[in-house]
Amino acid sequence: MMNRFIKQIIQKYIKDSSKNFYEFYPEIDSDLKTSLKIFKNLDFQKILKNEEIRNKLDILKKIKRLKCKNCEGSGYVFDQFFSNIYRKFEKICQERPPSIPEFDQGFIKPKDVINRVQFIYERGDLLNSKIIILGDDDLISIALALTNLPQEIYVIEIDKRLTDFISKKSQEFKLPIKILEYDARKPVPKYLLKKFDIFITDPVETLNGLKIFLSRCMLCLKNNGAGYFGLTHLESSLKKWYALENFIINSGFVITDIIKNFSVYPTMEDKKDWGQFKEKLPIYKLSKNQMTKEWYFSDFIRIEKIKSKKIENKEIKIGKKLYMDEETLATPIV
Repeated sequence: MMNRFIKQIIQKYIKDSSKNFYEFYPEIDSDLKTSLKIFKNLDFQKILKNEEIRNKLDILKKIKRLKCKNCEGSGYVFDQFFSNIYRKFEKICQERPPSIPEFDQGFIKPKDVINRVQFIYERGDLLNSKIIILGDDDLISIALALTNLPQEIYVIEIDKRLTDFISKKSQEFKLPIKILEYDARKPVPKYLLKKFDIFITDPVETLNGLKIFLSRCMLCLKNNGAGYFGLTHLESSLKKWYALENFIINSGFVITDIIKNFSVYPTMEDKKDWGQFKEKLPIYKLSKNQMTKEWYFSDFIRIEKIKSKKIENKEIKIGKKLYMDEETLATPIV
């Protein structure tokens, strides 16, 4: 039986025969390492001559678009309220500090940040909530605060450039944001434990990093609290997803929502984003293709606390293994 990833590639190839890896990758569910191996070894012409596929070509050519062009597949469009928030937020983002590879930074589009805010609002987690954010490259703290709906927002972030910027904008716009310069490898300060209704984070995607970031955030939640985080298939294979889901469940949480490809990192258009470091990305050298379109998509996941489980709160000495593992192909090598 044909591998389903190959089926996804063929379905895309029927409409676009460019054979550029970055044109195909957003259509494939597997991690970069697996996808690149499949793509390089794939004989397109041989597969198209396969009788089972050849008999379906006319049908496949009729299928033009599966996603809504208005919301670009996110399921969300802006009403007047969120349009106003977006305009203010986009203007603030133009002044942000650029990404630096030392902290594996990269930010999603401002539009996608507002989509995340809308999703959090829809789930009933925004109104009068106390929110903690671990790492805020995306400046979602500012977007949340601009709605005037949360009770309190607390940002814990390792990069002083970002903490200074968020602090400056909080004062300028009188936003209810508190800030702490913080390294996730350190214990969570006691005064932050079990104080918040929700957490938001975009963790590094090594399994060690995912567990560290999520466990730090989990420690900060009240009973019945909820967490939101981004996770890709690029640097996280299904085996890693499986291990992470087990970790989440064993920590007393349940996964309530996964929105596929909800956010995109604008590698092609923003000179401040991590795309400027493409020569330092292992995938750039391995693929030998030019990055012709946006391809770094992230799923958005919501989890909810069901049981109180013991979670350790001690210093973790991990070094480079926080940022790099054998699946790390889209993280700049510093």
